[in-house]
Formats: sequence, structure tokens, C-alpha cells
Amino acid sequence: MSEKPTYEKLEQRIQELEAEVLSIKESEKALKKSHRNFQALLNNSSDYILISDDEGFPVTFNVSYAQEIYSALGIEMKPGLKPHTLLQDKKMVDYWNQLHQRALNGEKFTVEYTHKFNREGIKHFEICFTPIIEDGTVKGFTEITRDITKRKQAAEALRESEERYRTIFNTVPVSIILIDKDGQMVDINPYHVTQLGKGQTSKEDYIGVNLITHPSIVNAGLSETYRKVLEGEPFDQKDVYFPTTTGEN
Repeated sequence: MSEKPTYEKLEQRIQELEAEVLSIKESEKALKKSHRNFQALLNNSSDYILISDDEGFPVTFNVSYAQEIYSALGIEMKPGLKPHTLLQDKKMVDYWNQLHQRALNGEKFTVEYTHKFNREGIKHFEICFTPIIEDGTVKGFTEITRDITKRKQAAEALRESEERYRTIFNTVPVSIILIDKDGQMVDINPYHVTQLGKGQTSKEDYIGVNLITHPSIVNAGLSETYRKVLEGEPFDQKDVYFPTTTGEN
């Protein structure tokens, strides 16, 4: 027969239980605070963030992700829903399945993806997949998507601008020479090479050569003028005569 607990032991046990309850409440309080901070971090990001489990099913996502999924596919995002499985194009479904499987296999990688929206037109995205690994086992993955449409548009605009510049540079019937701050020639157009080269046979014969000491500049009597230009003085001479490859001015 067990011994009946004394009042002192009962009181001690009550105190222990109260301490345990207090500890649990403090842990719950800390957990809630941590969860609030996590949600704030998640939802304050302009990136589209998704966290999936070890089978690729979404566990949590931020507001930006849910809004973008609705805008792109007209789907109300929910935990456990794989939005790509609702696509009509089987090739795209397979494509996304392959991406998710790579992440679940432990691979960290980044891809670019383009999607045509009904209202916003074509948008470009950069998607980073990172496996979540615990004790050497993949427990899921994060999928962080960034809208790079403006970056792509800027790059395309720059490419087109450079293409237009290069077309003008290569076809205009005037001499164009680009030099650096030390007077070294870094680019020269075909007109100068063919019409004013005098002894030079290709563009490569000019690149890296100092403009001031180049024969075409020396023969034209412009070495001192260009030296002053490199020092910051203005150049207001309108008519310049260079000896041409035929010996004419």
C-alpha cells in the first residue's frame, strides 16, 4: 500500500506543476512572437516566397506569392495546393514537377521563367530553389521568385541602343575615334581605317596606340591640340585635314 503524501509534498508538487505551466506559457508566448516575426518577414518581402514539404506540397507562402498566383492563373492559393498541376499545358506541368524534384533531391539552383499575363502582358521571373535539410535529410524546399521584368527590359533596351550606335558608328562617312583618358585609342570606325589610315591596314593597328603620337595625327599637325583636349581644354577647330591612304588631304 502506497504511502499517503504529506501536505508538504503536495504543496511541493503543486509548485512544480505551476512552474511547468508557467514554462509552457512562456514557451507558447515566445513561439507566437517568433511566428509573428516570421510572418512579418515573409509578408513584408516583395519577393514571392513559397515553402513546401518533403513531397513538394506547399506548407506556407507569403501574400505576394498568393496574389501573383491569382493574377497569373486565377487560382486562390491554399496550403497543400500545387498550382502548376492545374495548368492545361502538360509540358509545363512536367517542367515544374522536374524543378521541384531537383530541389527535393537536394539541389540548390536558379532558373528564369517567363509568363504571359492577361492584363500585364509578358513578365520575367528569377526563381531560386533551395532544399531544406535537417540531419542530412531533405525535409522540403523554399521557392523564392523575383520579378526581373524591368531588368530584362532595361537589358533589351541597352542591347538595342548599342546595336543602333554600332550601326551608325560603322556606316557614317566621317572619322570617329574613341580614346580613353590617357589618350589610348579604344575603338575606331571603318571610315577612318579605310579613308584616313595612311599605312595602317586594319582596325587592330590602331587599338591601344596613343592618339597623340599616331602618324595620322602627327601628319595632320594635331598632336598638341589633342594633348590639350586630354588636359581638359576645349577644341573649337572646325576644319581638319588628314592625309588619306591615297596621299590626298
